[in-house]
Parts: sequence; structure tokens; C-alpha cells
Amino acid sequence: MEAVPAVGFGSSDVSIYELSGAYSTFVNKGIWTAPMMVTRIEDKNGNVLREFTSQTREALSEETAYLMTHMLRGATEEQGGTSIILKGGFKFPYEIGAKTGTTSNYSDAWFMGLTPDLVCGTWVGGEDRSIHFRTGAYGQGSRLALPIYGLFMRKVYADKSIGINTGPFPKPTQPLSIEIDCSRYYNGAGARDTIPYEQKLNQVELDDLNEEDI
Repeated sequence: MEAVPAVGFGSSDVSIYELSGAYSTFVNKGIWTAPMMVTRIEDKNGNVLREFTSQTREALSEETAYLMTHMLRGATEEQGGTSIILKGGFKFPYEIGAKTGTTSNYSDAWFMGLTPDLVCGTWVGGEDRSIHFRTGAYGQGSRLALPIYGLFMRKVYADKSIGINTGPFPKPTQPLSIEIDCSRYYNGAGARDTIPYEQKLNQVELDDLNEEDI
């Protein structure tokens, strides 16, 4: 990733591989872990020939990592959240953090989903960046990449042999230094909707999905 002032606006290209490593830092209490595709090699008799260990390093404090996870949950839990369909459409009752992403001209649609022990990323796009949708009605991350995650997680949660953690995200070992209950800042009022109306019109509906097409 290039160290330029515009990096905050998404000026550098990153892969699903890199994003998965970055987002796993939040659920790993601030510890970055390099993603691995092969953890060990065995021969035909099951003898382990070699094992591999991921590189790790502390990237964030435990509190900062938890606060990021808490904010990402807002996309699936708060009114107007760009990933609210995971709760309202797919009806997942579990805590999930989420982030949608859309590049210029709707050339790429991204989605990152977090649970306490699984980070998953999806991408929809073309190898040639001239391939893109004309409008955000179909070209944004919440309409293209998010549904793939939802269908995938539906199968993950249904497969009890996986044993995925359906509990809440673990809290830091030390008390938080800030208040994260927003209602306390608004005299007890509920969460305020800050999503533009035109963006809500483009959010995916569950009826739009056809599992056979994924």
C-alpha cells in the first residue's frame, strides 16, 4: 500500500488476501496474522512432512481493535446500515461486523464480513477495469458482493460440524476508556439514521437473490 495522503480515499489497490489479513486484526485483539493457504503437508500415510506457522505482530491495541469491531457491527445492526440485510433478510441472529466497498465507476464490488472466529471477503469485478455497471443500483458492494457472503454464511451456520462460534465478540480484558453507548450522548434517544435516502433505495432485497446463480 502506497504511503500517500490519498490512501484514506482508497487510492491503493489491495486484494482479498490482504484485506482478510487486515480485518482479522480486529477480531484477533489487535494482532495481525498473515493469511496462510497451506498449514501442513502430509504424505499418503498421514505423516506430517512439514508444518507452517503464520507470521504475527501487534498492530493495534486490544481496545482499538474491539472498537473497530464494534463500529463494523453497526453496518448490520443500526437503522440504515449498508449490511442490514444480514439481520433483516438472511435473519442471522448473531453478531456480525461488515464493510461494503465500491470502486470508481462501479468496477469493483467488495464485502468483508467478521464473526468472532471467521473473517470472509468477497469480490465481484472484471480483470479489465473497463468492465463495470452503469449505476449503483447494481454495481455497489451491498448488491453484488454482500449476497455471496450471506449465502455462504447460511451454509456455514447450518453445518454443525464446523462448530463456528455464534456468541458475541469477546470484550477487552481491561475496561474501555470511552463510552460506546451512543444513546448516552443523545439524552437516551435511539440511534439516528445518517444514511442518504437515495443510497437506501439501492440496498439489496432478499427477493432479488437466486442461490442457483451464485
